[in-house]
Amino acid sequence: RHGESFFEWILKYHSIFHPIDAMRLTDMLLKKGLKVTLLDMAGIAATGHGLAKIMICDVMEIPCTDDTKKPVDYPPWKFRYNDILLEQNVRAGTTSFNGKEPTESELQKIDDILLRYDCSFHHLMEAPNLTVLYDDQFGRNMERCAEFSVESKNPVINSREDTYNALLEVVCPSLQSDDARCLAVLSKESSTSQVETIAKEDTEMMEKVVL
Repeated sequence: RHGESFFEWILKYHSIFHPIDAMRLTDMLLKKGLKVTLLDMAGIAATGHGLAKIMICDVMEIPCTDDTKKPVDYPPWKFRYNDILLEQNVRAGTTSFNGKEPTESELQKIDDILLRYDCSFHHLMEAPNLTVLYDDQFGRNMERCAEFSVESKNPVINSREDTYNALLEVVCPSLQSDDARCLAVLSKESSTSQVETIAKEDTEMMEKVVL
């Protein structure tokens, strides 16, 4: 977001979860009776086609050629666009934790935390109005949900408040940060009110989108 590092982004007080909370938004849309299409970016990347072509041909279902995925009813001079690069949201130099590059172990922990939260929506996989296009990594991730049973060491995370605190527990220890949220997590003090405020603001924003 605007060139921020992960450290800067995760410590924002304002709404932070909606960019990474596709499953919650999916749940909200399905409850409204809407049809939802999820795109597996790993599967799309494997096709070699840009995201714009996928949106036009597969999501909007405009008739396209099979090989190049360009609309068949549009002359070339009327259909000019640059493919949206799948990696365009990755900004150089913004993966650090306050200037310190995260380790592979830290990145894996973050991935697992986000997956444990996504797994709280595993039941949506049976929803008749949900379609997953180019299923690849998404399907493999959902198959891993069985690892996060209630009895396991790392069970499913059912709330964004708990997800936020779990992320801070990974990010904060290596920072030696004096940020109040880090101090609260590291000292195991309750930061419930701050986290609830974040979750409440973000939920309100998502509900406005759905409405």
